[in-house]
Amino acid sequence: MKIRGKIYLTGKNSLIFLIILAGSILTGLSGCSDFRKDADISGLNDIANTLLFDAKNCTENDILDMQANSSLLTTFTGYTETGFSNGGKPGWSFERINGKEIEATTLISSSGFFTGDKTMFYLFKPQDWDGKKAILWAPGFGISDFAFCFIKNFFIEEMCQGYAVLFYVLPYHLIRIAPGKKEGQGLITADVRSNLTIIHSIASELNQGFLYLKKIGVEKIGGWGGSIGASALYILSVTRKFDHLAMMIPILNWNTLIFHTAFAKVLGKITNSACNTEKLSNIYLLISPVSYISQTTPERTLILFAESDQLTPAETVTNFSNLRGIKALKGYPETHASILLNGNVYRDYAEFLSNM
Repeated sequence: MKIRGKIYLTGKNSLIFLIILAGSILTGLSGCSDFRKDADISGLNDIANTLLFDAKNCTENDILDMQANSSLLTTFTGYTETGFSNGGKPGWSFERINGKEIEATTLISSSGFFTGDKTMFYLFKPQDWDGKKAILWAPGFGISDFAFCFIKNFFIEEMCQGYAVLFYVLPYHLIRIAPGKKEGQGLITADVRSNLTIIHSIASELNQGFLYLKKIGVEKIGGWGGSIGASALYILSVTRKFDHLAMMIPILNWNTLIFHTAFAKVLGKITNSACNTEKLSNIYLLISPVSYISQTTPERTLILFAESDQLTPAETVTNFSNLRGIKALKGYPETHASILLNGNVYRDYAEFLSNM
């Protein structure tokens, strides 16, 4: 199936794209994936070095409090839609698709991530949208204006197939960057309690998007999640039933990330006799999709994964899928950082969506 639409790049973004693409092509020709794996590991090392400054011992009270509140992590049944206001047009826009205009709106409501922050969604609606189908979209860590040059192809296909797109603006990214911080800084911390709270809060904000779509009369709500966004979206799907669910390079078990060798020094500062590695592992399972069963049926679930992913190993993905009976499993000779460069990702998703 052909992906519709074009990617337009200018200036600095064009140069960055060409550098990444050239490296990708050269790596493919040589039959070696070290170039791409290094990008994953480099990213993990950067995060670990940032966390090292704030790392401190996890306490026994932290463990007891998190265990006592574990039911909050997947229970959203009692939540109600809080209402959104119109925040104007988002920074992202589309040309006409199939000759039709695309209406773009920013939806905002209150948020508690940091002072002045707002929960934000970008709503994209084709001119002829009938109001019945929409995709709740949850991106991953590092989402940026440059990444839009790639993920817009998913949006275009979704809108061509009659869906509206409700894109979630991930905290600490895009126009939700904390004052004085770099993009992404603050989303993942060395504080265990904070990490659990953040993942729950992201799932809670996604729930607000889900309830908004229900409120405006959408009958068929699909989900698309990438990386950390896929993790939070899956947590939400334990309570909310999606018509279908697509996950790309999902973080399925937070322990594969937390206990990665890149975080060894951070772990050394966090763990102690009261909060040893076993207790820490059990706590992170509370926010890990491997611990839960989604309400979305396996037949309507797609996982797109990178065979050389350094954050979620291929074995973790295949085991997760086998245990849940998920047959729509697509692997690519890529890493966490390079998967969007593979055109088959977009084609496979388009085919999956057309069968829904």
